[in-house]
Amino acid sequence: MTTRDFQTRKPISILFSYFKPHRGLFILDLVCATIVALIDLAFPLVTRKSMYDLLPNQQYQTFFLVMAVMMTAFLVRALLYYVIAYWGHTFGILVEADIRRDLFTHVQELDVSFFDHNRTGQLMSRLTSDLFEITELAHHGPEDLLISTLTILGAIGIMASIEWRLTLVVACILPVFLFAIMSRRRKMSAASRNEKQKTAAINVGIESSLSGIRTARAFANEAAEIDKFNTANENFKVSIRGGISSFSITAMSAEDYPELPDVESEKGVVLPQKQLKEMISGTIFAVSENQARPIHTGVLFEVDNDSITSVAVDGYRLALRRYLPEESLERTLKFVAPAAALKEVEKILGDTDDPATFYPGSKHILFTIGDATLVCRILEGEFLDWRRVLPQNNPVKLVGNVSRLTDSIERVGLVISEKLKSPVRCKFGDNAAELRTVSTIGEAYDVCPIAGDGKDLEIGFNCKYLLDALRAVPDSECTLEMINGLSPIVLNPTEGNRYSYMVLPVRLKAGE
Repeated sequence: MTTRDFQTRKPISILFSYFKPHRGLFILDLVCATIVALIDLAFPLVTRKSMYDLLPNQQYQTFFLVMAVMMTAFLVRALLYYVIAYWGHTFGILVEADIRRDLFTHVQELDVSFFDHNRTGQLMSRLTSDLFEITELAHHGPEDLLISTLTILGAIGIMASIEWRLTLVVACILPVFLFAIMSRRRKMSAASRNEKQKTAAINVGIESSLSGIRTARAFANEAAEIDKFNTANENFKVSIRGGISSFSITAMSAEDYPELPDVESEKGVVLPQKQLKEMISGTIFAVSENQARPIHTGVLFEVDNDSITSVAVDGYRLALRRYLPEESLERTLKFVAPAAALKEVEKILGDTDDPATFYPGSKHILFTIGDATLVCRILEGEFLDWRRVLPQNNPVKLVGNVSRLTDSIERVGLVISEKLKSPVRCKFGDNAAELRTVSTIGEAYDVCPIAGDGKDLEIGFNCKYLLDALRAVPDSECTLEMINGLSPIVLNPTEGNRYSYMVLPVRLKAGE
């Protein structure tokens, strides 16, 4: 498993890829689990037959023969459970070893900047305790799922052969239980993730204490280190109970939690929560993930007297949203906020006109939303001069229905492979846009009505980037502006300047 595989493949696909080298043990585990489930299902059938037929009819010889067979079956069942326990765990250990090997290789290939934000103790937690739980899932998950499925289906079949009306009642109740389980699943998953984070924090403390033990002993600080660990390990725990489930999660002392940095700003910028939320959600998708230009991993906010503008770029597209307040803001400033922090701000914001305020300082910016306060650092560097990049006065201007355009591009995008990003070929004619794509999967063609004459201009775009821009448009219609087949496409409102979305073209090859 390579680093690229870890970054591109889905988690479930990565997990099952480790089953293949040990598929013999995996199949053995499932076969044994199947036989165990069948034996468990056979027991009530045999018991019923014996109690209602054999004993009342005094067929003792047959009865004892059946009992001997069942005794043998339960001996076989015990042997199979031993096989499941021994060879199943062997399978889990082998999978764990393979995953740990590839994870260690993956960690070795990561950028040095990754280790600036991740402590050794956290990585150790991922490679030990977290990985152990994954391998337990690899061993017990398919086995338990198979046994449970066979047991439930077999039980329903047996009940139906005895009394179908009662079976129907039970079958109607089962979806209720499944719904209750699934409704709790998300909450349990969140609690589990928090528990793993706290475990990682404990491991960080252990790693820090052990690596600095010589210094601690040199200054006779052993007692302080022990008290610090005991406090983190025992005193600060959060208990969560829900139904028959319970969790005891290690927490952090409030005294050890880092204080919010001071933001020196006398006057904040106030705007409705829904407007700030739209400005963030309407641009953050275009933030760059390339750490070579850290300044572009955030969103630029520009405040002048009459407007607030948010801009994001990633080298392939540009997203811009603008808010025009009713009253003058009476100040001018600009800053770049990290995308990770803005995602948290977006979660707090509501779709209301209640005020949200941000206070930009020299190094940090403070957001206050209701009773919540969030502080993040300001990214340093020179942001792209978006005014110079964004084309103006484009000669080709078309008006399209956003929903229809989105649907058309989604349809032709169905044949685009995730690995080989084939472009969408767009030909803008008289009141129509022809969309076509060719990939290793197949070909797709669609026509979308559009107002205006595109003068048969043909241009190619990355399907995902164009869809992201269209989905961010807040209006039912927008203007598509272009210069030629090698220029970017710009999505603007039909009236005003509340937003602009620019997507760079893809050079088309013959046959695409």
